[in-house]
Amino acid sequence: MVSTLINAAFGPYILRDMISAGGIAEVYRATHQEDQRAVAVKVMRPEMQADKYHHACFREEFGYLQRLQHDGLPAARRMGEIRGRTSFAMDYIAGEPLHLACKKQQNFNHLAAFLELVEVVAYLHSQHVVHADLKLENVILRPTGNLVLVDFGNAREMVTKSFFARIFSPSKSRVFGTPTYLAPELMKGEQPSYASDVYSLGVCAFVLLSGEPPFHANSRTGRLKANLKEEAPSIRSRCTELPGQAAVAIDRCLSKSPDERPASAESLLGMIKMLAPAKNVSTSKFVRTMK
Repeated sequence: MVSTLINAAFGPYILRDMISAGGIAEVYRATHQEDQRAVAVKVMRPEMQADKYHHACFREEFGYLQRLQHDGLPAARRMGEIRGRTSFAMDYIAGEPLHLACKKQQNFNHLAAFLELVEVVAYLHSQHVVHADLKLENVILRPTGNLVLVDFGNAREMVTKSFFARIFSPSKSRVFGTPTYLAPELMKGEQPSYASDVYSLGVCAFVLLSGEPPFHANSRTGRLKANLKEEAPSIRSRCTELPGQAAVAIDRCLSKSPDERPASAESLLGMIKMLAPAKNVSTSKFVRTMK
């Protein structure tokens, strides 16, 4: 289906093509009318405009991207409307989602990518922000080899009193997140935290370094049950060349109890610093082919 917003104007920008579409919003590549500079424009779906919960989340996402300043994050540019639909412009990140780069076996350093992702999330946690939707699909591998973390639609500030209520739907029956990466406490209705982001980072490590998630299940229900009940294998059972201290840290990320995980990405970063010398070393000898 062709979007009716192609060639629509948003300030000085013209929407050129749709990059992605989800249940809440669509994202377009747009170019400046004068210098053709590209930006990404996120537009709420028309049927979501009256949804106060998601509308507030959308505006808060813009606010976070305005406030946060890091090379691994897109910067917000302007907010407004396109044909009555709430929209905002942010940096356009050229590259490919990290999960696709893994599947295509692109030549990049997987250890360096994981370390860089942890560094970006550590910055978020230092600013009291929980991303709450960490997954390789939300990480862009740039042509330079650097990473950018995107999609802050679930992000919340830890100091906000309504933090718990804003993560979950009013019915409390729906959990926002991707089953493969979802921390078990979130399925029990507990409050998201830095530790739930750390759990997702542990899953990211498994996919990046072994080519597959820690648990195997074909259905959404199966993946949720595995995260909730099954004990994760040691990552060294799949990546025997991974340094022992880093392997222990990654294994701790997947502990069922949040209290047994590194308390934040900042803590995790301190535990895996020994991976830094490996940034310029090929990791292909222990990274399995993505299935």
